[in-house]
Amino acid sequence: ERDLADLVNKAKNDPTQENAVKRYHFNLWTGTDERWISEEHWEAGVPDTAITEEQLQAPELVVYGGLDLAATSDFNALALTFFNPLDGWLHQKYYFWVPGEALDKRVERYNMDFRQWVTAGYLRELPGNVIDQDQLATEIAEICAHYRVSSLAYDRYLAFNGIVQRLIAGGIKTTEQQQGMIHMSYPTKELERLLLSGKMTHENNPVMSWMMGNVMLYRDANDNIKIQKARSTEKVDGPVAAVMSIAEYLAENAETQTESPYNDTGFF
Repeated sequence: ERDLADLVNKAKNDPTQENAVKRYHFNLWTGTDERWISEEHWEAGVPDTAITEEQLQAPELVVYGGLDLAATSDFNALALTFFNPLDGWLHQKYYFWVPGEALDKRVERYNMDFRQWVTAGYLRELPGNVIDQDQLATEIAEICAHYRVSSLAYDRYLAFNGIVQRLIAGGIKTTEQQQGMIHMSYPTKELERLLLSGKMTHENNPVMSWMMGNVMLYRDANDNIKIQKARSTEKVDGPVAAVMSIAEYLAENAETQTESPYNDTGFF
């Protein structure tokens, strides 16, 4: 009993150990061996009172986007980070798209009620078995215009992707975001820090919660980290888009980032 208590306490202090303890010591099913952010900490990021549309439309807010475009027949994700430079308020909101025929296959394969998410508005279904690039680009552009998105980060390897080209042609300010370890580690750690310190809230989106539970991190010898799609148990497009959105926020506010992260989390 004492050994189990020690393991649980270690997992509480290190979220990356949570799933291993659940799986191997309590016989509880988990999406991955190593969880990035614990379910408890993720749920704590949902504000007690839902953020209103009026709050998200406040003129003083600056909005940064992260766009993770997947294969033609899979999930596509957009994450928005709302930032108030007057008081440092941060909040994230998420959007997901998937072709209808691909959705049916996922429902059959995983026995998950993805269509409930469509009905509730958390997941947008596109007609056909592949992504309609015109429709997806139009919807992304409408969202960016609605929230006056300052800049939108996308994977630099998708520079010639039809959706990206449509967004650029539509006048949306975009930024090529490199996906390598050296470029993704700091924004990944910063997203974690902001959440664990309670300095950023997020929309209560079940699609995003599901994807956060799928995340498997890669960590190198220098303690750099990034979300590794190949090792993750299922889709992680939302978390990747969220990190890209934070990277855009950091790039635009580099001169104002003067507070040390150790003020909140301490030394490791």
